[in-house]
Amino acid sequence: MANIVLTILHLITTVGGLFRHDSTTGAASVEFWVAAATTLLLIKFAVDSIGPRFSSQKYINPAVQLLRILNHYAVSYTLGLMPPSSSHQGTVANAFFKVWAVLIVTMQDSIRIGRPYQPKEMTLVDMLTSLWSANQLRAKTAIHLRVPLWLMWSIHASRIVWYYITSSAAARARDDDMKLVSDYMAMPTQHTSNDANPATMAGYKYIVLGEEKLKQQIKVEPPSFTQAQLAQEEVITVEKVWSQGSSDALLGEAGDSSNRFKDVCLSFALYKLLRRRFFNFPIHEASHAGTRQLVADAILDDKNGYERAFRVTEVELSFLQDFFYSKHADVFASGFPCVRLLLSLLMTAAASYLAYAVHDMPSVSTGLTAKGRLARISHGVFVTHCIIAILVIRELWEIIVYVFSQWTNVLIICSYIRLRGRQGCWIQGLRLWMMEKVARIMFWLIGRGRSRRDRNIRQCNLVMSARTGSIARVTRVIFR
Repeated sequence: MANIVLTILHLITTVGGLFRHDSTTGAASVEFWVAAATTLLLIKFAVDSIGPRFSSQKYINPAVQLLRILNHYAVSYTLGLMPPSSSHQGTVANAFFKVWAVLIVTMQDSIRIGRPYQPKEMTLVDMLTSLWSANQLRAKTAIHLRVPLWLMWSIHASRIVWYYITSSAAARARDDDMKLVSDYMAMPTQHTSNDANPATMAGYKYIVLGEEKLKQQIKVEPPSFTQAQLAQEEVITVEKVWSQGSSDALLGEAGDSSNRFKDVCLSFALYKLLRRRFFNFPIHEASHAGTRQLVADAILDDKNGYERAFRVTEVELSFLQDFFYSKHADVFASGFPCVRLLLSLLMTAAASYLAYAVHDMPSVSTGLTAKGRLARISHGVFVTHCIIAILVIRELWEIIVYVFSQWTNVLIICSYIRLRGRQGCWIQGLRLWMMEKVARIMFWLIGRGRSRRDRNIRQCNLVMSARTGSIARVTRVIFR
């Protein structure tokens, strides 16, 4: 008990020391502004992550814009305070300023990537801020700090360039793929056979993955649409997912009797069809008899209390939600984001080494600036470790979010199907076995998490929802 009280008192003293007047800045110390900038970046990350999912955009968008402005000025102002607060004698305070400059700039870029953005909004500003922080590193720095700081800065700059290139390419590919799916679905004899069977999905050629392979095969010349033979190995359709055979270890009757693995691919195919509606593409398959049979005889199967309908719809809407409110669609546009996650791992390793490098430095330091004023740092190690902890948690959280997602499940299953369709040696059999085990582990881990919607359907009166106050809230009914 006594240790807890002492820890709380020490924390209060530490926080209070941040508000101490600094003669160099004329207000709070650089240490305080570093902590304030970090707090604002953390708040913005929280709003970006959960705001669009649970709140109205009417209130979230102004908050995001305000936080974006505050973050930009807080980081810029803090970086601007560091040179005049540095000592010409090269004290410990100067070393902490270099560490903090790299950390808050890196964290600014790391925090921002959680929410969808256009490349033109971030590249120039991020690169200029990154160069500003690099200017701090040009001064003499101890070797045990110089290595991790330059490594973190290099990873940060590489990530900015890589995100710009991939985001631009993904945005173009996303629009092209959506148009390709719409053109493909405009040919009723291609996407659904007249004798389609909802039980075995035979005849349902809804595209799951690989629509970019159709770019050279679909020829659109109204009023007729023609299509060449599909590239059987590359284009994965719903029919192909269900046609793997009853003896298949992953997708067969024994391995997937409840269709949980295959239904993820079905949800992904339906998500691609559903998102066309938000971009005013025609829904060609709506009037096809096979579509009604799929919904009535397969998805709305009442054997388990319509559990499959809820499961398929939930995953389908989760893909749509990720498309609008996260970076998943852009991140997975070219497959699994190996480079992105590798950069996050490298950043985590460099930040962890930096935490070790500063732990022996004295937390309290004073120095005389060029103008003869006294610059003071009172809790350098504590503030640095807090920022590094937030940065590492954020990087690891991004890895977890992307790796343990339904998008990864779809890629694993489609890669499994493509690999199974090729003839090979015993190495291919080993890869199939390993991929099957990975798929089962991934589905188990994702299934252990709580459902995003807790199996609730929220119904709202559209007429009453336009009103404000308690009346609109009372009209909302939640059915479990």
